Amino acid sequence: MFFFRDKMKVLSRLCLFFLFFLVQNPAKASAGEPDLLGRRFLFTREGSPPFSFVFFSISLSLANNCFTISQYNRFNGSYLTPSDKEAILRAVDRDFYLTGKGEVGLFNLRLFSSYLASSLIGLAEGEIDRDFFQILLKGNEMNRSYEIEKIKGKAILYSEVKFGTGFRLIKKDAYQLSISTGIKYLRGIYLFQSLQGRGYLITTPEYLNSRFEIEAKESRGGAGFGLDWILAFNKGKFTFELFMDNINSGILWQKQSFRIWGVFGFESLNYDKIKAGNYYIKEVEKTPIPPFRYYLPITSGLMVNYSLRPRTQIIIQTTIEDLFRFPSLSFYLSDWLGRFPIGAGFKIGGREVSVIKFDLSLIWKSFSLTFTSKWTRGLFLQAKGQEIGIAGGFNLYPRPERENRRFLHL
Repeated sequence: MFFFRDKMKVLSRLCLFFLFFLVQNPAKASAGEPDLLGRRFLFTREGSPPFSFVFFSISLSLANNCFTISQYNRFNGSYLTPSDKEAILRAVDRDFYLTGKGEVGLFNLRLFSSYLASSLIGLAEGEIDRDFFQILLKGNEMNRSYEIEKIKGKAILYSEVKFGTGFRLIKKDAYQLSISTGIKYLRGIYLFQSLQGRGYLITTPEYLNSRFEIEAKESRGGAGFGLDWILAFNKGKFTFELFMDNINSGILWQKQSFRIWGVFGFESLNYDKIKAGNYYIKEVEKTPIPPFRYYLPITSGLMVNYSLRPRTQIIIQTTIEDLFRFPSLSFYLSDWLGRFPIGAGFKIGGREVSVIKFDLSLIWKSFSLTFTSKWTRGLFLQAKGQEIGIAGGFNLYPRPERENRRFLHL
């Protein structure tokens, strides 16, 4: 407890220091339009609102690498004909991967180039061999051995509180160089992570053998810190941002941490064993383990923002996720449709392979309600994943100038 209080004292002193530095040396820019990844960059253009407050935001996503939304609607809850089973197996031409994410933004306060935000984040993902669908849809063929070498799964729930500020390094008449640093406090709530999983199934005229092993670790509490960093160069209508998120961002899981090892299956299953009621294997061991650290994946990249008009933004961004494993390139355009901000963009590469995104905001005086929709690996019913989001805020978007409204109606 005393160690936790010391950490909070250090964090509060750093916050006061950044706030003092902001008052002494304020940066020109504040919250800008969201990019394709949902980040909000700090350094954009003159005329951004000096104050904004997002009082709630919710986003939910679910995606896979094999089935489209239309295929799911077709097969879910229906009787599967032989042609349907073949269509499913053709769709699963490699290992099946499923991921889901939910994020609830509790608040997001921005004042000039500083921000304070808090959110609750949950993530779950799993991966399994194609042979699993072969067994599920066609059954186990006689004298054939099915090897399932990949059984992976992960689920994590945590909260984060972020504070950051930006200030000028160089300011000239023609250009400006600024930097932003954000500190985040991470609070782990639950973690389950499989370390390895495998199994096999074989059927002969005399018996059936199967064995599945899984090793995982689990924890129900932890804490940690992380860092976000942005370097921005602004010249005329162009802004270049070099950013890196989740620098050394890790949670030290130390509350109720266990290693789980389990074995499930059948050993020489036949009629006599079924009759005797001794036909399955089930062994589970749960042993305490020392605290361990779980790191959030690092995301870095370069973003180029061009202000075509006072309220028209063109954003091109290249991003590398998880230490060069998932490079991507994205394009995003935001504008105003009358009094309503709208945005559209696409991304190629990354974990999702391809993404198409649309935004729409409804404005009433100084309040806004923003709707976001993303489609992964396709569009509408042909997509293999979808994300929907909604956010409500105060003074997120200033009213467009009259000349810009004339441009939008051309």
